[in-house]
Amino acid sequence: RVVGVDLFEPYVELSNVFNSSLLGDNLPQFVHADCQELSIHFPPSTFHGAYMIYVGFNVQSLETLVEQLGVVCKRKARVSVFDVVAGPETEKEFTFPLPFASDESSCHMLDEESYAKAWTSKVRSGAAE
Repeated sequence: RVVGVDLFEPYVELSNVFNSSLLGDNLPQFVHADCQELSIHFPPSTFHGAYMIYVGFNVQSLETLVEQLGVVCKRKARVSVFDVVAGPETEKEFTFPLPFASDESSCHMLDEESYAKAWTSKVRSGAAE
């Protein structure tokens, strides 16, 4: 079973229509959900793995997201991440709007060190292994 999660409901609707027209009954399911509340939508230990593409800078608390992945993924699940982080010279001085944030209040991009710390602190504590 393949499940996709997105914060933006029109993307979810389009994905479900697109997949059903191409794949028929063999399709992934897409759901509209806040990835910081995955345990509300899925029982514990549901998934054998997860991947994220361009997610980290769209969530207020990466630590909460990592914790939620630890709940809904089985122990020793593989998690792959492709994300963008701020470089050391950026110092969070962005010119808005950005493709992922209209203003500073909606920009949650972390620098590399903070991003890595959010993952390693939860993995060490056993929240996501």
